Amino acid sequence: MEKKEKTVRFLRVWMCIFYCVALFMGVFFAVLFSGGLLGEEDDVDDSMALLKFVSNVLGIGVMLVFVPWALKLLSFKKTKLAVSKENDPDLQVYRSQSFIRFALLGNVMMINVVCYGIWQDSTFIFCALIGFAASLACWPTMERLERETGRTAEADSRR
Repeated sequence: MEKKEKTVRFLRVWMCIFYCVALFMGVFFAVLFSGGLLGEEDDVDDSMALLKFVSNVLGIGVMLVFVPWALKLLSFKKTKLAVSKENDPDLQVYRSQSFIRFALLGNVMMINVVCYGIWQDSTFIFCALIGFAASLACWPTMERLERETGRTAEADSRR
């Protein structure tokens, strides 16, 4: 039981570090590009309009692909088999899969925060908020660890 608690504590610390970095990046890019990259909308030529369109598609596309993937990651059959192996007492596979989940959601947030800082378009901030809400749904708890690994406290005490 102690290893599970250490794993959950370890993942919570990393999640808090992740949120601090996301907050720093958001403030940094909001201050750096406070007027937007272009300033006035009238000065936008065709190449910049195309660049803005591509960044819009990128930000929304990353959110549409990575958020469901991250939320469903530990439910995939192959991943679930690897995580629930009995010969992994330190839960290293679970930790690595959780880091992959954090990275997917982090990409959603960071890409959209950077694009928001550059273009000052509210679409990006909404996509970043969706990534943030999804990461809150992945907050590490003992119940989540037991559910995702299939290991209960009773089964671990019998070993």
